[in-house]
Amino acid sequence: MNLPAFAPAPLLAAAAVGGLRASGASSLSAPLRRALGPALPAIAASRRRVVAHSLSDWRSVATMSAADAPSATGVVYVKAGPDGTSVGDCPFSLKVLMAATLKGVEVDIVPVDLSNKPASFLALTEAGSTPVFVHDGRTLTDSGEIVKYMDTLGSPTASSLFAPLAAADASVTDAVGGVFGAFARLMKNKEAEEEAGRVTALEDALAAVNGVLEAGGGPFLVGPWITALDCDLIPKMQHVVSAAGHYKGFSLAGRGWDALEQYLLVTGRMKATRKVLVDDDVVVWGWSKFF
Repeated sequence: MNLPAFAPAPLLAAAAVGGLRASGASSLSAPLRRALGPALPAIAASRRRVVAHSLSDWRSVATMSAADAPSATGVVYVKAGPDGTSVGDCPFSLKVLMAATLKGVEVDIVPVDLSNKPASFLALTEAGSTPVFVHDGRTLTDSGEIVKYMDTLGSPTASSLFAPLAAADASVTDAVGGVFGAFARLMKNKEAEEEAGRVTALEDALAAVNGVLEAGGGPFLVGPWITALDCDLIPKMQHVVSAAGHYKGFSLAGRGWDALEQYLLVTGRMKATRKVLVDDDVVVWGWSKFF
């Protein structure tokens, strides 16, 4: 399906915050705190829950006019969901789809059952992991490199996902880079005596992101501009909120991370986020093998 072109990030953010005010929300953090809970938290009360998308639903994520469209459609191989045919929970795959959507890169999406990898997929990647992007004779298997390449393919009217990062402090990249590792170590921990330390490590990582958002003034990681780092962090935060909440009882509520809560509310209302993120149940399923 073709979606209307996205507004520049500052306008998008203003519209999201304006929507919150129009709905009568007196505090940006209050709706999120109501939404987060130990059973199955949602990223934010305002986020429209989206079921795992079938391949036919994903035929095109183009957000540009036909005149701006790339000459050839790329193919993105992503982890499949629990039914083996829909888009799954892999945050690195969703990061790539976020970039494609924001940049207006038209792609065909091929979910891959990673428990039964077809030979055709393994011929593309020795590691056998997702995402994989094939376009114009190129095959890319690193999510960061894929996003960089997509940034060159996108509509000329779409803002670069990397240009604003040139002036960003290294602390922004460091903060984002620390989140998923701390989260994964907590999720995989089986030793009771190590649990508190793993929780503290995740708290420290999220506090660092909150600090970056406070320092930059938001609503995104680099102030008013949405960047590749946001494409990286948004799906990973869904994992933190949904999976750590479900399995570990971890919650963002009551920790004073107002900037992070506001970030989740604003990004949760973005068209790209609503289109790309899978249902929270799919994220919980993705981590079930560890429990």
